[in-house]
Amino acid sequence: MSHTIRDKDKLKARASKIQGQVTALKNMLDRDHECADVLQQIAAIRGAVNGLMREVIKGHLTEHVVHQDDVTQRENNLDVVLKVLTTYIK
Repeated sequence: MSHTIRDKDKLKARASKIQGQVTALKNMLDRDHECADVLQQIAAIRGAVNGLMREVIKGHLTEHVVHQDDVTQRENNLDVVLKVLTTYIK
């Protein structure tokens, strides 16, 4: 069973929190809020997204790299993470 399926509830809960934070940001932009409050909300969203990404990467590395017996498949799975990280960090 894939780690994203096994951890589905936990990952969906994190995604729901992010969705709530984005909704709160949109509401802040519709009303008069200080710049500092808007920036803080954006920082909170970014932190939440980074946390979600960290959990999925951790699961991927553990399941598809560390515990992968097939060396070729292990290298392919690691390459997937490295490509995603390259795009994510830009």
